[in-house]
Formats: sequence, C-alpha cells, structure tokens
Amino acid sequence: MTAAGTRHSTRLRSGLRSDPVTADYLQVLALDLLDAAADGLALARTGHAAPTRQYVSHGPPAVDGCDDPTFTGQLTVHYGRPAIRQRSAPDRPAVPRSLEVAPVGLLVIQLWRCYPTVREDGAAPDTATLNNAADSLNRDLWCMMTQIYGEHFVNPQTLFTGASCSSVSFGDPSSLGSPQGGTAGWEWTIEVGLNDAGP
Repeated sequence: MTAAGTRHSTRLRSGLRSDPVTADYLQVLALDLLDAAADGLALARTGHAAPTRQYVSHGPPAVDGCDDPTFTGQLTVHYGRPAIRQRSAPDRPAVPRSLEVAPVGLLVIQLWRCYPTVREDGAAPDTATLNNAADSLNRDLWCMMTQIYGEHFVNPQTLFTGASCSSVSFGDPSSLGSPQGGTAGWEWTIEVGLNDAGP
C-alpha cells in the first residue's frame, strides 16, 4: 500500500537501475506504475478519497470491500502477458540471434470503486446518484492518466524510477463493471519493453 506522494522505489535498495537487473525487476516496474497511478488518485487531485487498497496483484484481483464503510476503492497492477516479441523487421539486415527477440511485459492497472446498485427496497438508484458516481470515476481516470502521461512524456525518466525499460506503449483505458453490480472502475494496459540482461 502506498501513501500519496511516496514512491515505492525510494524505499528499495539502491542499484536497481544498473545491469544486470535484480530478480525483483518485474515487481519494481509494477510498483513504480502503481505509485504513479496512486499519486494521480490522491485526494488533492480528484477531490475524493484515494483507494483504500493499493497493491501489486498476481493476475486479475478479487474485488470486495464495499460492505465496509471505510473502504474507498481498490487500485492494483498486475502482469497480463509477459512475452517474447520479434525485434527486427524481415527487411532489415541480419542481426545476431540474441538481438532478434526482446521480452515485453503488459502491465495492467485496475481501479475499482463502490458503485450504486439496487437498494434493499428493490428500487433502482436515482439519476443524480448515478451521475455523481460516474463523475467520480471520470475524475479518477483523468487524474490517473494525466499523472502517468506527465511522468512519462513531460518529465521523462520519472515514471519508472526503480528499474529501466526500453520502451513504453500506452493502450486504451476501458470501463469495468461487476456482473453482480455494486462496483465499477477502469482498466488500463501499458506495454513495456523489458531489460533482458537478467539477474
């Protein structure tokens, strides 16, 4: 879990940017992205409480907690598809086999908030309640996106401070909703070119 303005990488041991990378390389990248997203979702940015739970998950996380009045949401990062990609195009001159492929990782941000659902008396939420909930989620997305974009494009080299990556490619955010109702949010995928030096 992070506190607003506190970056995980500042609490990890030094030397993580040097090669060869350490065994916790993938975790450090995920923590850096989690911290950037959390900074964007701080109370001072969105106008409402930051998510109560903030952590790196192994795979898509379970979502619960709305029965707890102190719960204000959940922010996670997990790897969706670490893979090996072709690095060289067919029309390029031959290159050493070790340079023909490169590892990539798909980092997935998930943000969940409690969302209005059918009341105990069976009545649907009124439109004002639904509008306010949508407004909060749209604020979340905009503040999170601008924070992460700013750290990558405006202040380069500040997004991934704990470990280096060769490239960053941003996907399109998509809305999330629980089939059972009661929770909603956003998912955003970011593909990074991984350092292939190994520990």
